[in-house]
Amino acid sequence: MIGFTSVSLRPYSIEEVVDAAVKAKAEIIEWGSDVHIKTSEDAEKAKKLCDENGIIINSYGTYYRIGSFGKEWRNLCENASIMGAKYIRTWLGTKGSDETSEEEYQLLLEDARRAADIAREYGITVCNECHPNTFNDTTESALSFLNDVNRDNIKTYYQSWYRTEASDKEKLFRTIRHVQDVHISFSELEKFQQGYAEDKRFIEKILGWLKELDFGNALIIEFVRNDSPEELIRDIERLKALWK
Repeated sequence: MIGFTSVSLRPYSIEEVVDAAVKAKAEIIEWGSDVHIKTSEDAEKAKKLCDENGIIINSYGTYYRIGSFGKEWRNLCENASIMGAKYIRTWLGTKGSDETSEEEYQLLLEDARRAADIAREYGITVCNECHPNTFNDTTESALSFLNDVNRDNIKTYYQSWYRTEASDKEKLFRTIRHVQDVHISFSELEKFQQGYAEDKRFIEKILGWLKELDFGNALIIEFVRNDSPEELIRDIERLKALWK
């Protein structure tokens, strides 16, 4: 399935995001908790509009930091459940893996297990975003965490920083059995490659690797130029064409 994160259209309302999804012929939306889905009422509205337009709510993109032991976690699970989302996106801590002490690492594991056990009550899988300044920033740290946490409803996202083909490929091939969804961004490709050897086919290469690995989960556009619905439509069209 191909779709997008609602954070790609932060300035727009829930209704406008769904309208853009319809025009883009997106199959899924990952709704964000920072702007669009803050309350159960927001979740109900998004669910109703998506159902009416044949759009699947794949995931709930939260900014919950594993390791914070936040009391809001159950509410996030409830919002996800209202929307019918099977996955909640989280951030794994507040530091890169090289800066995380053993004590801090044990706290990450403890809160991740707590979060996963609560999420399981709702039939939800917890997915850590692949992001700098979190413990999920390298292949080794991602794999060691997934092994140590010992919960089958904790997975990872995959996203590229569009700079080093060899390391990106290595990470994808080694983590693929844990990868739930993949974030793709044509605008981030342009931004992150500034000052590096530009490779306009980088995303095409990632998609080729995913096909080689028989990836069958979601491809999600994350961010578009100028937060523009028109750019979103264009980027989804590009992604669909490349995938085919």
